[in-house]
Amino acid sequence: MNPKTVQERLDELVNLKEFQVLASNPRVLYMVVHKRKMLNRITKIQAAKKQCYSLNHLVSSNKIFNTYINSFGNKICSRDVAVLICSSLHCPHVTNKSVLDKLRRHKYWLHTALHVVNENLLLLKKSFSDLVIYNNCQIVLYPVNEIQQYIDLLLRFRENGKIPKHSRIEDSSFNNLECAKLTDDQILSLVLYEIEKKHHFSGDGIWNKLDGGKIGSTMNHRLKQNYAS
Repeated sequence: MNPKTVQERLDELVNLKEFQVLASNPRVLYMVVHKRKMLNRITKIQAAKKQCYSLNHLVSSNKIFNTYINSFGNKICSRDVAVLICSSLHCPHVTNKSVLDKLRRHKYWLHTALHVVNENLLLLKKSFSDLVIYNNCQIVLYPVNEIQQYIDLLLRFRENGKIPKHSRIEDSSFNNLECAKLTDDQILSLVLYEIEKKHHFSGDGIWNKLDGGKIGSTMNHRLKQNYAS
């Protein structure tokens, strides 16, 4: 492939959401080499309403892709999500392995789409240091809108000492907290606490919304059955 063709393809793909999310992946140039196949597969994935896929699904053999597209459920590749997070967080001792060690504590960690993880990283970096995000790494698995709502509420609580009226948080939950002394680490821990509290700390908080819509109840039920067995 000549340099002009490579540059043309890069220019075409730079605004593609899937390419942006995977841009830090060492294998991203496979998306350039296999551009037509990759774009065709993205169309099929969208038609099948699958939200979790890996770079390998976009560029691998037809046999691998057909097995993925015709199978039940959604899973991302652990290496893809680790690379995405590590390339976004620039602090000492953050490695693929250390990130995966944190994420694996959540039993549904492979069922959050890469673009959701990426959007959460972009959101969190506006208000929190990379180290704080890393310390609370599981937060990137949860719905973006819900995380943002709780962050806004808790940051206002730290600043003003009061939970806004008609908020999703009960004042009684924080009666004994010295709000002004809440650290950024504690803010993100409380965000996770508030999201999971509604689901009895089962991990089901990630199913609430994926890509702006609710996951199908049948899929949710079957996935939970799989993990329970």
